[in-house]
Amino acid sequence: MKIDEYVLVPGIVNLRTNVNSIRNFMFGFRFENNNMDSIDSKIKLTYMVVKYSDILNELRQDYYEMYYEILVNDSATKFAFVKELFHILKVVMFVDISNIKHPIVKVNTSYHMLFEIIKLSNLGHIYSPGVILHNILGMSLIMRGYIPLCGSAIELCGKTFLIFGISGSGKSTLILKILKLGGKVIGDDIIVVSKEGKVYGSFHLPYRQKNIRLLHNLGAGSVTNAGKPLTLVNVFGKENVSLSGNICRIVFIEKGARYLGELPSEEALTKVLALMKGNFFYETIPITQAMILHNKGLSKVSNYVIEELGSIIKNVETIVIRGRTVEDLSNLLIKLIKGRHECS
Repeated sequence: MKIDEYVLVPGIVNLRTNVNSIRNFMFGFRFENNNMDSIDSKIKLTYMVVKYSDILNELRQDYYEMYYEILVNDSATKFAFVKELFHILKVVMFVDISNIKHPIVKVNTSYHMLFEIIKLSNLGHIYSPGVILHNILGMSLIMRGYIPLCGSAIELCGKTFLIFGISGSGKSTLILKILKLGGKVIGDDIIVVSKEGKVYGSFHLPYRQKNIRLLHNLGAGSVTNAGKPLTLVNVFGKENVSLSGNICRIVFIEKGARYLGELPSEEALTKVLALMKGNFFYETIPITQAMILHNKGLSKVSNYVIEELGSIIKNVETIVIRGRTVEDLSNLLIKLIKGRHECS
């Protein structure tokens, strides 16, 4: 069985898997080997598709309490979700967080193929492997002092900005505008921030259809036609990518009449948390819900996020800009930077 390793967040997260194409995985449509694969990481997430009998043998090695479809071992470090569909199809997921730095997720072939076929994120209480991995990885990052967020990050005039806004507010299109001004992209849609105030970008991009449109806007539709994975480099170009930076400002973009002003840190924290909960919903998924309820370390995930994120936000300037068009937003962003005498 061949196990490949891929870089998700350079220096922070690698994925080890025996599946080189996971359509429902939230960090990317397909994975590719790249020249960063030799980079060591602080977290190694393992996702394996194995036989149903292999997982049953693993479960027999420990004692588990049964909660309807959820199993929890005595030390609350191993969990399983077991369900029978239509009285014929058995699906099972096994999660081992004995080492939070290297969480292991195993599913049987039926579980993995179910979501390959029906293309849904969940079916009743059964969530796709990608959604489960996304949330388990989120919790693992938080326990290691990192916070995954739904947003973008850019570098312009030597300064790093986090860009937040609801879906459709123009974050990705704003990035294209910034690139034309000589800026760089650090991350789009998925970013990771550290308690020291640094931001890292996810190498693989999660939302395929949206990024196909970006490719066409950049005149690089051939990349999509070739079926290559969507990565920051493939979409934006290697020369336009910088995968990390020290956070200078946090900017919220909104649709509306032109406006640029400061935002109180408390309000900024509330906005970021709201956006985060829309993409990381640990308390909703049965198996991750059980992990939070039973594991003492993971039970503090929400508190860690509020404390660490609040500390980061207090130490940087938080701004809100509003505009009717992307041109309005980019012009206001440039005005903000020039007003601080950081860009000629």
